[in-house]
Amino acid sequence: MLKSFFLFLITGLLSASVAFAESHAVIYEFYAPWCSVCRALAPKIEALEKEGHHVTRVNIDERTTLAEEYDIQGVPTVILVKNGKVEGKLIGDVSLKELKELAEKSK
Repeated sequence: MLKSFFLFLITGLLSASVAFAESHAVIYEFYAPWCSVCRALAPKIEALEKEGHHVTRVNIDERTTLAEEYDIQGVPTVILVKNGKVEGKLIGDVSLKELKELAEKSK
């Protein structure tokens, strides 16, 4: 029962994030818990967040519809959605510099 509640809560938060992305800039990181490259990217994502950039993490195993909506073909994939459109995409274990460059496009 508690698991269902948390799934409901997470689904609602992600839906709100998608609605926000339609009129603002949002950075999504699509990942999978079983993905070793995703785990290698995690410290870089955390470093980006420490610099003030918010990243919405999306587990593709749980949010298949959102992954399909943004045509995610592999993980990790980091995208910038601005005013409802994908403005940038990074795939794989990218550098912190590349992540910062993508985040700067959100301004």
